[in-house]
Amino acid sequence: MHISATFLKQWADTRSAQDTLPHLIRRLVSRCESIRGMAIPSGDSVGRPGWDGEIEIEKGNAWVPSGQSRWECGCSQNPRTKANLDYNDRVDEPDRASKTFVFVTPRRWDGKNDWAEEKRSEERWKDVRAYDGDDLEAWIETEAGVSLWFAEKLGLAGDGIESVEQFWARWANQSQHAISHEAISYGRQAAATLFSEHLETRPRVVIV
Repeated sequence: MHISATFLKQWADTRSAQDTLPHLIRRLVSRCESIRGMAIPSGDSVGRPGWDGEIEIEKGNAWVPSGQSRWECGCSQNPRTKANLDYNDRVDEPDRASKTFVFVTPRRWDGKNDWAEEKRSEERWKDVRAYDGDDLEAWIETEAGVSLWFAEKLGLAGDGIESVEQFWARWANQSQHAISHEAISYGRQAAATLFSEHLETRPRVVIV
C-alpha cells in the first residue's frame, strides 16, 4: 500500500493526524536495530508536557540519527512557524551539543533544508534535521509492515492482504468469547520460542 506525500498533506488537516503522527514515527523508529531507549507518546498522551520523542540508538539510518535525538512533530499549516516555536522552546535542553534536534511535519515544506541549515549554523545542537511529507513517504515506503498498518489505520487497505494485528483481531473474535494468546500457545512453549527466534533473525520469512 503506497502512502503518497499528497495524501499525507491532506491527512494533516484531520484531527486524527495530531494523535497518530507520533505513533507512526514510533512504529518507523522501532524498525531500527540497536535501540537503547525510546519514548514517543501518542494518542491521548500527545498533549502532555515534554518532547514528542526522545530516542537513543547506537546506529541509526537515513532518517534516525545515531546517538541521542529529540523530536518534535507538527501538523499546522505553517511548518516553519511551528518548527521555530518548538526549536526556541528547547533552549534549556541539557547537553544539547551531544543531541540531534528533529522536526517532522506531514505537510510539504519547500524550505525545510534552508531552515535546518540555518539552525545548524547556530551550533546549539549536534545536528538539526527537518522532515516533511516527501521524507515520510520515502521512509514509509521502506517499511512494508508499517505502511500496511498505517493504511489500515486510515481505512485504505484493500482486499487480499492485511496486517498480523488485523488478522488476529478478526480471527480471535470469531467466537462468543475472544480467543486469547495464552490459549493458542498453551502446551506449545517450545514451538512458540522457536518461532520467536525465527522472527528475530533475517530474513524474517517463516513458511508454515
